[in-house]
Amino acid sequence: MKRVTISFIQSSFVFIFSFTGIASLYGITYDDYRKFADSFVESRAKEALHDPTRPTYHLTAPSGWINDPCGLFYYNSSFHVFCQSNPWGDEWGNMSWSHIVSDPDRKWDYKWFYPRSKDGKLTTTAILPSQNLNSPDKDGIFTGCVRILPFKEKDKTGKITTTYFPAAFYSAVWGSGEKLQETICMARAVDAGETDEKGNLLDPYLINWEKYSVSDSDKNSNPDIIISQPESLNLISFRDPYVFNLPDNPNYYMLISGGIIGQNNLPKGVILLYSNDGKDLTKNWNLSKDFFFSGPVAIKDKVTCGGDFECSTVYRLTDHIGTVNETPYILIFGQDGSATDYGKSIYYLLGHILKTNDSIQFSPLDNFQDKNGNPIYRHLDINPDFVFYATQPIHVDNEQRNYLYGWLNIGSQSPDKNKYPWCGMLSTPRFLFAFKDSEGNWALGQEPALVGALKRKMLSSISCKFSDSDKAQNLEGISNLHLAIQTTFSSKNISESTFGLKINNTDVCFNKGTLTVSEGKIISFALPGECDSLSLNILLDGSSMEIFFTASDKGKPIDYEVLSAPLPCNSNSGEEKISIYGSPDVAVEVQAYEMDSCWTNYPNT
Repeated sequence: MKRVTISFIQSSFVFIFSFTGIASLYGITYDDYRKFADSFVESRAKEALHDPTRPTYHLTAPSGWINDPCGLFYYNSSFHVFCQSNPWGDEWGNMSWSHIVSDPDRKWDYKWFYPRSKDGKLTTTAILPSQNLNSPDKDGIFTGCVRILPFKEKDKTGKITTTYFPAAFYSAVWGSGEKLQETICMARAVDAGETDEKGNLLDPYLINWEKYSVSDSDKNSNPDIIISQPESLNLISFRDPYVFNLPDNPNYYMLISGGIIGQNNLPKGVILLYSNDGKDLTKNWNLSKDFFFSGPVAIKDKVTCGGDFECSTVYRLTDHIGTVNETPYILIFGQDGSATDYGKSIYYLLGHILKTNDSIQFSPLDNFQDKNGNPIYRHLDINPDFVFYATQPIHVDNEQRNYLYGWLNIGSQSPDKNKYPWCGMLSTPRFLFAFKDSEGNWALGQEPALVGALKRKMLSSISCKFSDSDKAQNLEGISNLHLAIQTTFSSKNISESTFGLKINNTDVCFNKGTLTVSEGKIISFALPGECDSLSLNILLDGSSMEIFFTASDKGKPIDYEVLSAPLPCNSNSGEEKISIYGSPDVAVEVQAYEMDSCWTNYPNT
C-alpha cells in the first residue's frame, strides 16, 4: 500500500496529476472525480474487449487495473463484489474500489453486470480517495470488507432508530516518514432500502456510497478515522480489516493484518483482533490484549527486515455437503515478503478459535504444527509465484457455507504488440470444505463453485488407454481458450506413471508423482502413493488457467490441490491445440466444454 501519483496514457495525451492536490487547484468535487473516473473507464472498455486473451467468465473491470477482492456480500437478491482498482491505468496505483453486481434474477446462472446510473452511464467506481489534503484516505482506498451492520440514525421525523446499512471498512494510509500510519475508515450505502413515493428502491444496486463522518458537509472529503494504528505495538503495518461474528456471541469482531520486528531483528506476522458490542460501530472498537495469531514471515526489506501478514480472513468450514459437524475454522492470510520460505503468496491453517475471559485466539490443529508447536503454513494455491492472492469469502446459506474469491495477478497474454488497457481478474469462486484424511486428521478440500452454470455444449470427448504406439490424443473442435475440461487419469501405478496435457506450449506434466509446469518448473504437489486416479477440473479463460486436482483411491478422494497460472496465447489465434498424453497402461477420460460469458446487460429497473 503505497502513496502514488496518477499517471496514464491514452492515445497521444499524457495526463499526470495528483488526486490529493488537484481539488485545491481546480475546485473539482469528489462527485466530479467519480464521474471523471467512470467516464475514463468506459472510454477504454471497448479497446480492452479487443484483447483476444481477455477473460469472458472471470470477473474484472471494464478497463484498468484491479487486484484484491474487498467486499463480497449478498443484498437485495444480488451478490455484490468490490475489488481494489485503478480506474486511471492498467498498473497498480491510485487505489479505489470497483463494483460488480450479479443479476438478481440469474445469480445462480453466474451472470453479472456493471452498475449504471439512471441515465445509463457507467458507475462501477464506488469509493475513491478524498481530495482534502488533510484527509486520512487522500492517498488511496485500500483493502477492506463489507458487512450489513446496524447503525442508530435519526429518521425523517428526528426519531433515533436502528437502520441496517451495507458498510465498507477499508484501509487508508497517510502521513510520511516516521509519522506514516495506516488507519481504518468507513463508507456506507446510505440509500440502501430507501424508496421513492411509488415504493421503488432509490438505489437498488448500491451505487451511492458515502464515507462516514461526523462532519455535516462534504463527508466524502472528511472521513472519520474509525480505528487508528496503535502506537504502543511499533507495527510495521496495520491493514486490511475483516469483520466477522462468532456463534452465540452478539459482538462484532475485526481482524487487522500487520507485522512487527521480533526477536533477533526478524520480522513476525501478526493478526490483531478488535471487538465491538454493536452499540456504535463507528467507534468503541477495543483491541484484544493478545494477537489473534502470529507467526514467522519472510524478510520483505533487507534494510528494515520488515515483513507482514496481509488480507487475513477466518471462517468456519463445512463438510462436503455443506453441514457443520465438528469441522474446524480456516485462517487464511497473505505474506507480503520475499519469495523465499514463506514468500508472497496465500497460506492457510486449520484450527479452532479459543475463547477466554479476556482473549480470543486462533489455535492451529496438531497436524498444522511441528513438533515444537510452531505453525505449519500450507499454500492455498500450489503455484508459489505471486499469481493467486488476497482472498475473501462471500457468505451464502445464512453464512454457513462460503465461496472464496481471490485475485489473479494476470493480465493480457496476447502475442501481438498492443498494450490492452486492462490487468487483473478475480479467480473463479472456490468452495472450501473440511474432510478427514487417511490418518483421521482434518484436511482441506477445494472445488470450483457456481461457474459450472456457464458450461455449454461439449466440444470434444476422449476415452482411451495409452500404449507404446499411441501416447497422445488431440482434443478436436477447439477454437478458443474459454473452456472447461474435465479429465481423469487412472492406473494401478499412477504415482509411477507419466501423464499430462499440453495447452499450446504450456505443459502440465506428472512424472512419477511430481508435477511440473511448462519449462520444468517443479510445483510442490506430489501424488499420494496410494492413489489410483487423478481428476483435473481445468478452467481456461483466455489468459488464465485454473486446475482443480483431486487424487482418489478406489473412488474415494484423498487429496485436493489447486493451481492458478497465466496461459500464454498461441501466436495464431483460432488455432489452439490441446493434447492429452500418458505412458502405457494409463487410461484417460476427457470431456471439453465451451464456456458462456458471465456478463449480462444491466437489468431494467
